Amino acid sequence: VDADVTSKYDGHTPLHYACQNGHDAVVQILLAETQVNPNKLVEVFDDDGNWNDDGGEGPIHLACGYGHIAVVQCLIDSGTVDAGSI
Repeated sequence: VDADVTSKYDGHTPLHYACQNGHDAVVQILLAETQVNPNKLVEVFDDDGNWNDDGGEGPIHLACGYGHIAVVQCLIDSGTVDAGSI
């Protein structure tokens, strides 16, 4: 099973979805998979469907944006998140 597969719909990976929805236990499981990239950014589109070149959103951005503090802490504690991306 490819734990870092990218959705054709919105570019998110399972880690993006877990972070967005506050599933810290799932985040821990996914981070244990060596092929998962916790710094993978997805393209962001504006309301008109145009690509917004602000660099995209990573899993930690989604966790922060949705207020999932436990997930943010899990990502930071993993030591795999690029602190420069926050």
